[in-house]
Amino acid sequence: ADKGSDLSFLLITSYKISPTLTIDHTSIFTNLVFDRAEKDWINRVRLLYSKKHWDVTLLAWQNNKVLDPTEYYSGGVTVYYSRVPVSPHVLLSAGLTGVKMPHSSHPDEFPPRNGILLTLVCVVH
Repeated sequence: ADKGSDLSFLLITSYKISPTLTIDHTSIFTNLVFDRAEKDWINRVRLLYSKKHWDVTLLAWQNNKVLDPTEYYSGGVTVYYSRVPVSPHVLLSAGLTGVKMPHSSHPDEFPPRNGILLTLVCVVH
């Protein structure tokens, strides 16, 4: 623990719609004990599709303004080509993530942003 560290709580619920499609919701509660002035509640909803090597996720984030005065919405999509065997003990994955934040109640603190992230993964097992 260090300055800025605190206790957080995550509540995750998910439902498998089909063998390839899952929806989940995560509630993230932060700063619950030491720095209660900065407490927060954020929601994340994801729709996950996974089949063979393809993993696609649609996601939405919302800071709901219940425990603090800040509110924002953001959304995104990830597309990964995953778990490609290159040897008996090595798997590779590559993916793109696009994120857009169209609304922030405090744009000076949390400016609306857009971005793209490229991820490369090498798993040795």
